[in-house]
Amino acid sequence: MAGPQATLRADAPAVEAAALLSRLETSAALVVDDVDAFVDVVSDEDLLRRLLPAYLGEADALARVLDERSAEEFWRRLEGTTVRDLLPQEREEEPVVEGDATLVEVASVMTRAGVRLVAVVQDGRLAGGIS
Repeated sequence: MAGPQATLRADAPAVEAAALLSRLETSAALVVDDVDAFVDVVSDEDLLRRLLPAYLGEADALARVLDERSAEEFWRRLEGTTVRDLLPQEREEEPVVEGDATLVEVASVMTRAGVRLVAVVQDGRLAGGIS
C-alpha cells in the first residue's frame, strides 16, 4: 500500500524543495499541480544539477577549485526558479503506478524512470508514493 509522501507544488519556489528535502532528510518528493494532480518527482539530484556548475561532474579535481564560500553563489542560482524548473526534461517513463501495482512493477518503473520514489494513483487521484 502506498504511504504519505512529501509533496511540493510545481509552481513553488525551488528553495522550498531544498528546504523540504533537507528538513525531512529525504532524497525525493512528489510534485503536484494546483489541483493536486501528479506532475513528477523532484530529487536531490535534480536540485544539485541546478545548483552546481555542470563542469563539476566532469572530474573530482575541478570540484576542488571551489571552496565553501562558493555555496552562497550556488544558492543564488535558485532565485526566480520554481520546482517545475528543477524537473528533468525527459524521462523514459513517468514515475507513477496504479494502486494495485505489484512490487516488481514498482521496481521496474523506478528503474526505467531513474527515480527512487514513484507516485501511486488510485481512481485518477494521487494516493501517495512508494520509495
